[in-house]
Amino acid sequence: MEKLSILFPLHVLPTEKHLSTILINNLANLPNKTTNISFIFFVYDQNIQNNLLNDNSIIHFDQYSNAVDILQKIKPDIVFLNEDRSIVDLSFHIACDFLKIPVMCPINHIWLSDYKVSKKIMFSKLKFLFSNRSSTSKNCNSFKIKINFFNNTMKKSNLNFLKILNIKFKLLISQLSTKPIIYSKSFNTLFRLETESSVPILLKDNFPKSNLFVTGNPIYDEVFQRIINFKHNLNSKKINILFAPSQVFEDGIWNKHDSDQSFIQILKILSNNKDKFSITIKIHPVSVNILDYSSLIKKIDSSIPILQKENFLDLLESSDIVIGYPANSTMLRYCLLAKKPIILCNFFNNNSCELLDNNLSFECTSPNHLVDSIFKIIKNNPSDSEISRKFLQENYFKSDGLSTDRLLSTVIKFIKKTNSI
Repeated sequence: MEKLSILFPLHVLPTEKHLSTILINNLANLPNKTTNISFIFFVYDQNIQNNLLNDNSIIHFDQYSNAVDILQKIKPDIVFLNEDRSIVDLSFHIACDFLKIPVMCPINHIWLSDYKVSKKIMFSKLKFLFSNRSSTSKNCNSFKIKINFFNNTMKKSNLNFLKILNIKFKLLISQLSTKPIIYSKSFNTLFRLETESSVPILLKDNFPKSNLFVTGNPIYDEVFQRIINFKHNLNSKKINILFAPSQVFEDGIWNKHDSDQSFIQILKILSNNKDKFSITIKIHPVSVNILDYSSLIKKIDSSIPILQKENFLDLLESSDIVIGYPANSTMLRYCLLAKKPIILCNFFNNNSCELLDNNLSFECTSPNHLVDSIFKIIKNNPSDSEISRKFLQENYFKSDGLSTDRLLSTVIKFIKKTNSI
């Protein structure tokens, strides 16, 4: 049996339910494995519990000052970067390029689209950058620690002044948009793509064809496997509504006023129509504080349940309709794949998103129109349309739920090829 060691930079513990840990769980639970996979986790933005400090697979900021020292000590076969790459992921990409260690860098189709961020959103994200506030940070020194780790890594990687200046400029631009920075196109970087349509776009941007691999996105494997058994029988007594607000404030996309007021107004309308609707609120499992939301709920209707750690797909299966905010979020893509009707509330004209731009959801611009929108979308669901089917076919490769298998097979071949160069 082949052995494979993978290092994951994580801003949550590997046991948390989060986008960053889905791939880890998929790899760990692959049936009929022919590869013995060992994981090493570099955890930041979390206070590690004392009983986990003895786990040799978990290392932390406190133990190292830069990514080069970590890689030289651990010697992983490959490093897996996150979907929404942080400055720590960038640090590891720089270190991998310096040490010629294979690295897997995901590129999602939305980052290559014509989707543009409004000036209002860019200004909001600029304020967010200098607010010393992070959606996942557990202490006020987190940002400073990450910057020091980043700077130390660049220094240890022997980057010259102009190279460092160029990286920092690209990093600033990426922070003001939705597109993560890609540090290197060198031979040791495996680019994991969601769809074949991304290949010609990247080739025009001088990406090496031999490093582009279309596997699909492993974070959707469970969705594709489960939606086959989803039932779409509408409850005749009440419409089951899943209200899933994206972390638009926590991620610096909206200001607090717009986020809180949108939440409050939606909740008031749903609460006033409880004879027609059954309501459940599901917030992000890690990136938000449940107390911030529960305090708002208590002012309106404390009987409405708010959930955080529960499995989103379990809740999605039993829902008739999903209400959220315009955002390019994984939760909304799950809803689209499951063909659930989606209403995105944009009361303050903040931003558009992939689903709205492609007519895959309803946009509600006024609280007064929300109830009507719910009944309209039940009759005319854009998630279950020819437009939707064409969009999914173009952007999500295969719906067989086997992206993790394809990625693992690709990684093993890539490592062998890279090590032979």
